[in-house]
Amino acid sequence: MGFFSVLFFVYHLNVFLIEAGGNCPEKFPVEIDGICYKLVTDLMKFKDAKDNCPKLHSSAIMTNDIMQIPEKLAAVITHFISNKISKTNFWIGFKMEDRSMSKAKEDRDWTFDYDDETVVEKDFELWAESPREAGLTCAIINGSNNFDVSAVDCGGARLPVVCTRAKGSACRDGVKPYLPYGDYCIAPISAPLEYNKIHGACHPDKPSPIKSQKMKEYVVNAVLNSFIGSAVYMGIQKLDGVFMYDNGYPVPDSMWGDGEPRDDYDCAGLALQFDGSVKLRTLSCEMLSSSLCYILGDSNVGNSSKFN
Repeated sequence: MGFFSVLFFVYHLNVFLIEAGGNCPEKFPVEIDGICYKLVTDLMKFKDAKDNCPKLHSSAIMTNDIMQIPEKLAAVITHFISNKISKTNFWIGFKMEDRSMSKAKEDRDWTFDYDDETVVEKDFELWAESPREAGLTCAIINGSNNFDVSAVDCGGARLPVVCTRAKGSACRDGVKPYLPYGDYCIAPISAPLEYNKIHGACHPDKPSPIKSQKMKEYVVNAVLNSFIGSAVYMGIQKLDGVFMYDNGYPVPDSMWGDGEPRDDYDCAGLALQFDGSVKLRTLSCEMLSSSLCYILGDSNVGNSSKFN
């Protein structure tokens, strides 16, 4: 099953995902082996997210001892992301600036803001559909069309933008939520912007180019993870160069996604991978992200070492 197929399949698992187990309170609706989980979608820094768990329930803490990711827990995260897909549109810095009257519309050049490279309209393979009107001279990725590229009015909707750093650049940034995808650093910027404001939002970097299926996967994966703030914080931090759970256990290698763990950051969270799975990735402890809290279900009270 492909990346997008997984997302849309999970979208239809509503009953499976949201029904609380008999041992769990309503605010912690996901029961797995007697443990009750809550995905907190309010975006917070690591410390604030950790402090927030006890505010939701007197005995709640940030999830800190899972040795493998339960399918049901991964499905909760994927379901939350998939719920947002149809409403998602982002600027990608792709515009038709060729005003030549001697060319047919489909022969005009579109230009990527990222590097000023051009492509003939009819040769671009990632259109959701070929632009219908000559006046639609900017482009977006459109979640309702499998995130293929759609032509729109440059002066129309205010939309967020996806920014990309030059290949090989460091992802660390004190302002923008850059994370590595393939060889690129990509950051969706969520504030709605007019097209002529997107360069300022990305500066000194550039809006993301989508020139190939692989680059589209990178950009879309970053966009989808942006709904959870790039990752879902767990009780994991780096101590003496090793990523450890709060209870002192090292994080198993099997929990990490491709290329992880990285040296750049000191916290970690669950993020969607290209293949539709959910794995750990490193992120800055200062990044605003979702988090995962848990309590013991009624049938598991007194067994605090359930996952140890």
